[in-house]
Amino acid sequence: MPRQNTIVLVYRDEIEQFAMLMNQGLPLDTLIHLTFKKDEEIITYLKEGMSLQEIFTLNQKKLYFKYLRILSGKLNLSDALDCVNKIEKSSNTFFETLLKKISYPFFLLIFAFFMILFFSDYVLVQMKDYISNRMVFVFI
Repeated sequence: MPRQNTIVLVYRDEIEQFAMLMNQGLPLDTLIHLTFKKDEEIITYLKEGMSLQEIFTLNQKKLYFKYLRILSGKLNLSDALDCVNKIEKSSNTFFETLLKKISYPFFLLIFAFFMILFFSDYVLVQMKDYISNRMVFVFI
């Protein structure tokens, strides 16, 4: 079995450009030459019988391409690309809102931790002399 090439053929931004230009009436080979850096290799793979979905996901490890591989089995290429972009957008907005909502409580937690650390290391050590006196201890 020959060793597979681990260098990717296409990048995400190239696929997004391809998706924008896909329904503009350009021939496929012209569209490939316009959007991809490794256009000759892609055309060679197409002539060998590989589909565009297989070429796009060849040697790809990122989640975007895994989604594309899964969705391209059930949908056509343009619908799969639209769906993957919507999934990525909703995922990003979910994490952004999650970070916005937990940032303030996280800040308060860290602030309270350092306040407790400060009081236990500095203030209580300074008050040790006062606490050792029984009258002040009863008063406190």
